[in-house]
Amino acid sequence: MKKLVITAFLFLITESIHPQIVVTEPEFPTENDIITITFDATQPGAEELLNYNGTVYAHTGVITNIGGTVWQHVIGDWGNNQNQPALTRLGANLYQLVVGFPREFYSVTNPSEQILELAFVFRSEDTSKQTRPDIFIPIFEPGLNFVFRSPEVRVEFTDPLRSPAFVKEDSSVLIDVKVIEIGTKISSLILFVDNSQVAQSNVDSLTFLFSYSNYTPGPHDVLAVGIDTAGVPDSSNFIVFVNPPLVNQAPPAGIEPGINIINQTTVTLML
Repeated sequence: MKKLVITAFLFLITESIHPQIVVTEPEFPTENDIITITFDATQPGAEELLNYNGTVYAHTGVITNIGGTVWQHVIGDWGNNQNQPALTRLGANLYQLVVGFPREFYSVTNPSEQILELAFVFRSEDTSKQTRPDIFIPIFEPGLNFVFRSPEVRVEFTDPLRSPAFVKEDSSVLIDVKVIEIGTKISSLILFVDNSQVAQSNVDSLTFLFSYSNYTPGPHDVLAVGIDTAGVPDSSNFIVFVNPPLVNQAPPAGIEPGINIINQTTVTLML
């Protein structure tokens, strides 16, 4: 099972990154590619650097399979641009950084350590202006890479229950799956909910409307399984949590908004 790349917009868009603030060459980079990053200061998230005329520096590191969400192999020191990479100015509000091979650029020498994302904050020379929030660029693996364009969830802690999607009463959630093909082609894409097949496609994407009324309250496992033209399978999954029905009723007599101390061992909180 490959790492899951979750996004709200095809290619390196998560809840921690704004669309089109950066683009990469190649579009879907792997650890084995020479990577070039172009930064556009006209995009949301870069307002502080809009029309800035000085040198832009990159505070950068990587997210790997070792260390969870903590940046690893950070280059230089925060606040000291003298030991951090400078971007090349291409024109007004447009900059470029050549990472090259990421394992060499970030000195990732442990062969068992896998780079999952490149992490960036772009800053002005005097460090007073920067991009917000942090920017993350997924690193893809050869083969099939699963991108959930909807719903917006992240499973950085490798446990889907830690970051589920939620469905409230009388609503639905669109599940939109995209497969990025690196050195291969998709033959079959199947979506399961709780081990029951709900959708199938022979192209690189599919959608399924997860409706509240069709599932019981609680967690439900969503699994996407892809098979390439060589017959090699791969998969990724996340959790959709169906909220229980809301019950509107009057609070117990005597309970006021806030903390209510009933006795030495009982406290009631009313929101």
